Amino acid sequence: MEDVPQINLDHLEENRKIMNVITKWIQGKVDKNKWESLKHQLEDISIQLSEDRSEQKCFIKCFCGIVITISKFGKKERWIYSNFHSHMSRHLKDSIKNEKKRCQTSLLTNFLSISNETKSKESEINILDNKIIKTADSKKLEYKNSVGFRVENGEQYDHEFQMLESTEDNSQNGADLSINQAKSYSSNIEEGLEQPKEGEEESNETECFKDMTKNRQGNNEENLEPKPKGETWNEIEHNMKTKDQTGTNLLKWKSFKYQRSERLIRKREKLSLSGDQSRITDYLEVVEKISEAVNKMESAESRAFLSGIKISDQCLASQDKDTVLSNFLHKLLTIAKENSKHKRNEYSDFIKKVGIYLLRTGGRLLYETLQSNLKNILPSISSLNRFSKETNENIMTEAAFDFAGLEKYCDQRNIPKVVWICEDGTRITGKREYDKRTNCVVGFVLPLKNGVPQANKYFADSEENIVSYFENSTPKATIAYLIIAQPLSANVPPYVLCAFGTDNKFNHNDVLQRWEFIKVEAAKFNIRILGFSSDGDTRLLKAMRIASSLPNENSNHYNWPWFAMDMKNEEIYVQDTTHILTKLRTRLLKFGIQLPIGKYFISVNHLHELIKGCSKGLHRLTNWHLRAEDKMNFSAAEKICSIAVMDHLKEIPNAEGTSSYLKLMRYMIDSFLDQNTCLESKIYMSWYSVFF
Repeated sequence: MEDVPQINLDHLEENRKIMNVITKWIQGKVDKNKWESLKHQLEDISIQLSEDRSEQKCFIKCFCGIVITISKFGKKERWIYSNFHSHMSRHLKDSIKNEKKRCQTSLLTNFLSISNETKSKESEINILDNKIIKTADSKKLEYKNSVGFRVENGEQYDHEFQMLESTEDNSQNGADLSINQAKSYSSNIEEGLEQPKEGEEESNETECFKDMTKNRQGNNEENLEPKPKGETWNEIEHNMKTKDQTGTNLLKWKSFKYQRSERLIRKREKLSLSGDQSRITDYLEVVEKISEAVNKMESAESRAFLSGIKISDQCLASQDKDTVLSNFLHKLLTIAKENSKHKRNEYSDFIKKVGIYLLRTGGRLLYETLQSNLKNILPSISSLNRFSKETNENIMTEAAFDFAGLEKYCDQRNIPKVVWICEDGTRITGKREYDKRTNCVVGFVLPLKNGVPQANKYFADSEENIVSYFENSTPKATIAYLIIAQPLSANVPPYVLCAFGTDNKFNHNDVLQRWEFIKVEAAKFNIRILGFSSDGDTRLLKAMRIASSLPNENSNHYNWPWFAMDMKNEEIYVQDTTHILTKLRTRLLKFGIQLPIGKYFISVNHLHELIKGCSKGLHRLTNWHLRAEDKMNFSAAEKICSIAVMDHLKEIPNAEGTSSYLKLMRYMIDSFLDQNTCLESKIYMSWYSVFF
């Protein structure tokens, strides 16, 4: 290993962090006793950072004298300690080897020493360590190293003993001592114990010793381990059970019996036997009540819900709901029988309309599931799309402004012809294909004329024209741009006024010219444009500022020092409220920015203090709402400026600036999005937000 390079120690804080990481890692690898011995050695570890910031290296000198180099990688610039871990693991491994004592499992036969040679005339049987000498005269036993078992001679007994017995004429062809012979010695030991008198209970020592000998006789093939001195047999048994639970018995969790699936099955069986398991019959009473309530419904909407399709009010007025449902099911059954007789399925327009309704309301997955279960009843999705194109008269043409359709849309719903224009684009996967309805090739970027895209530009008159579109490197559309008209009446969905493909290459002048074209064409159909809005696109924001005459140059004529509005504008230009609120939330959560307001500061730290110090049930705010990664999280913006949050924020000291900022966001939501707010309040809140 190379010596530590001469570098300056000017990163004290970084050194402290690295040392803390090393200390915590070593402490987690060893037990408490080993940690006490290693704690003093860690003081000899030294850390030096490289002076060259581009290298991002650190040199750690171990207490053994070896220098280990670690580096910093990744976007988060974290230290990689793998080199130090590998080196330190060897120290820990060596220390464990030195301290660990091998404890080999002992068998009963391991304590029996048998001399089987023909020359020897005595068989020596060693059982454990200590000696028990059996005399032929007194038949008494001598015990050494007492632990608490007393015998007739007043001496005590230790479980580690050695029994010697001289045998005569016992080794003619060798002496083989089996496990069964060992039982006889255990019985002799038991005979030497003091027998209790009649009517007296046996002493604990004698009873425990007898249990010990019986266990040895019944489990001759089990392993025996020497008993440590100073422990009773009850303590030994408890320690053995503890060892089994924490050691070898952990392998049982790998068996099939203790797998998670099997444990869940047994849990369900116990629940079913205990009576806590819910049964389907428990809900029969609830189902009956629901059925009675549904049968009492007489409205057209309820009957349409029961039939599963959208049925007209005239049909339900003349027929009973049960009759309508029965006829519908009978018709489905008839269609299934007829289509099963032929290879090609045929469907009526009524069934195709039902399929389109199911597809648009339930989604593709629901329709495919119903189609696979209702064989020969529902048409395929491709058939529905083809039928929709053939029968739909309102199919849009690319880049065509459908003001006639918008006028009809308002007349059908009997709503005022006053709309708000919104526009936005989204990225798509471009694809060029032939449209037989218009005899054009669609998918190319349409050229702009006075800001308006030119429809039907790429006609497919001949093969030469089609080839020229590709050879001339005509750009492929990568953005789907939509212009939508939103009526001001409540609960009325928006109407798609125009849609076209573009490559997102236009400027603010194109936007101004397109808006002027929309206003002129809408006036021809008696449609009033109340205003324009969009997202945060800089080109559209610049067009809004110019169209709104901001700054107002006419105010300089009167030398007014205050803000003046140009009353000549009939339309309103504003960025949509969703983007405004998400921008305000992003500015609040942006790290490192201080927003002073008077003598106070606007800071997200006040919200963090609110989350830590106040119960979630009071303000419903979590740390997830304060994450700045999702910049378009409108629901989080609403939660931050809720009434409950602003009320409890008053309890946080020096949070007046943050409260005013959240109040501004709350007023914008109530004035532009809340339909229940009265007109006077909307004007007050909007003016408060603008002139704050």
